[in-house]
Amino acid sequence: VDRDTHLRFNSPEASLRKNGNISTSRIPVRILPNQSFSACLLIMDDNHRIPEWLAYHYYALPLRHVVIAIDPASHQNPPQIPSRWHQLMNITIWQDKDYVPM
Repeated sequence: VDRDTHLRFNSPEASLRKNGNISTSRIPVRILPNQSFSACLLIMDDNHRIPEWLAYHYYALPLRHVVIAIDPASHQNPPQIPSRWHQLMNITIWQDKDYVPM
């Protein structure tokens, strides 16, 4: 791998089916320095999981753009996202009015 290319690995949960067996071996994926991932996260009362989810995917993918949509049946709004994440990635919060037709 040249110095401008990063070698990333997928999570062990992602597996390949080979000859009827499931392999949990990691698959190398090349991510160039100027490449990143985006995600849309739909949450319902799992606010305590957001900081860990962001941290893991920031380093594992690299996640740089995320939309956090709040499920219309949710009883909680997400807490303030720590400012460190706003400095590292683009985060957009969607409320009901942003994606549920009225």
